[in-house]
Amino acid sequence: MIVLTDFRRHFSNAFFPRLSEWMMAGHLLLLGYILTTNTMLMQTGKESHRFLLMIADQNGWAIMLLLLGLVRFIILIINGAYRRSPHLRALTAVLSCFVWFQVAVSFYSIMGWAFAAYAIASITDLMNIMRCMRDARIVDDAHRHGASTGGQS
Repeated sequence: MIVLTDFRRHFSNAFFPRLSEWMMAGHLLLLGYILTTNTMLMQTGKESHRFLLMIADQNGWAIMLLLLGLVRFIILIINGAYRRSPHLRALTAVLSCFVWFQVAVSFYSIMGWAFAAYAIASITDLMNIMRCMRDARIVDDAHRHGASTGGQS
C-alpha cells in the first residue's frame, strides 16, 4: 500500500504540472498516426493543405509528427533524471510550436475549426516553452550554486 501511495504522489508531482506538454506530445503522435492511416487526407488540390504540401508530402509530415511526438514523450519520461531535460523539453516545445503554427497558417485560408484548434495548440506550446525555460533556469541556478559551493547544498 505504501508503494502505491508513493507512486501516486510521484506520478502526480511529475505528470500534472506538465500536463499540457504530455497532451501536446500525444497530439503529435495522434496526428502522425492519422496521417499514416488515412493516406488520402492531404490530397493535392485541397486548399487547406496546399501550404503544408509545399513543405513536405503527407508521408513526410506523418514521419515528422510521429518522431517529434515520440522524442517528446521520451524526454518527458526522463525529465529530472538528466540535468538538461528542461532544455530538451523547451527544444521539443519550440519544434512543436513551429509545427502547430505551420498547420494553423495552412488552415487559415478556410477559417474553419482546424485553424482555431491549431492556433490554440501554438499558444499552448508557447506557454510550454516559457515553463520549460523557467525550469531550465531553476536547474541551471541550482547546478551553478552546487558547483560554486564544492557540490554541497
